[in-house]
Amino acid sequence: MSHNEAMKNITNKALLILCLLLTLHGAHAAVYKTVDAEGNVSYSDSPSKSAEELDLPPVPVINISPSPQLNLTPKQEKKQGQWTYTQLTIKKPQSNATIRNNAGNISVELLIDPPLRESDTILVKSNGKEVGRGQSNTLAITQMNRGSHVLQAIIINANGETLSSSETITFHLQRQSQLINRAK
Repeated sequence: MSHNEAMKNITNKALLILCLLLTLHGAHAAVYKTVDAEGNVSYSDSPSKSAEELDLPPVPVINISPSPQLNLTPKQEKKQGQWTYTQLTIKKPQSNATIRNNAGNISVELLIDPPLRESDTILVKSNGKEVGRGQSNTLAITQMNRGSHVLQAIIINANGETLSSSETITFHLQRQSQLINRAK
């Protein structure tokens, strides 16, 4: 090992020890309480003449495990002979997209395989409420409120039974405030 490598190794170890010491020092920092002549109470991490050091309990640590992904799409039991769609996907808007449209209009494009039968209908839901219905792979949704929306497409048959549901996607709609127009 060369002299430069040895010095670099020692320097790295010294920096690591210094960082650990600073971290431990910050974890056990004292808290001081001061009451002034008017009875106002203040807290600080630096002592003053009339400050009282507080003995605080350790900070509780809560380990939280991540929650599993929830599938909000109801599972449909396939009846024998029932038509099935192998794909129903929202192509546009893309998941987590931001759309700027002051009228609140968006276009929803779907990938459907096999192609939609004439007897079936597509429902588009935003935040669980129906906002569009049709038989085209592209549906126009109008006058949506600004904000985040959870979008889902559902294919139903003539009896209203769900044949297929897409995964949900979230998109964000930005619109100019109506208050700006009132100011003119």
